[in-house]
Amino acid sequence: MSESIASLPQVDLDTIEIGPEVLARVPAELARQHRVIPVMIGPTVMILAMEDPMNIRAVDDLFFHCRLSIEPIRATRAALGRALAKYYP
Repeated sequence: MSESIASLPQVDLDTIEIGPEVLARVPAELARQHRVIPVMIGPTVMILAMEDPMNIRAVDDLFFHCRLSIEPIRATRAALGRALAKYYP
């Protein structure tokens, strides 16, 4: 893991609940395609859990769709898989 990725915050998706208003901002297809979970939304920014926060294509796609700045945070592959199954069945 590069030093820049390691310096990003990490979220434990198994210990938080994400509200439906947050999840509704990212379509299931897009979440599954990029393996991302929106964690929180502010007026101008979305905090997005992803395995590879340096995946510029995913960040750009989400920005284009949501019209919010994207702040990526790390999550494990396993936790993302469980969260995708839970929130986007």
